[in-house]
Amino acid sequence: MKKRDTHTFYNFQFKHTAVRITEHPNIQSIDVAEALHIHPVMLYR
Repeated sequence: MKKRDTHTFYNFQFKHTAVRITEHPNIQSIDVAEALHIHPVMLYR
């Protein structure tokens, strides 16, 4: 199994903004995740 070389850390502002965008009624969380290049599960953590 290959080990990751780096780990990405996101600051509070990035996390807060990502979650706020998903709360909009016309925007799906999967679309937000794709736009931010993150896995959709990361929006629910």
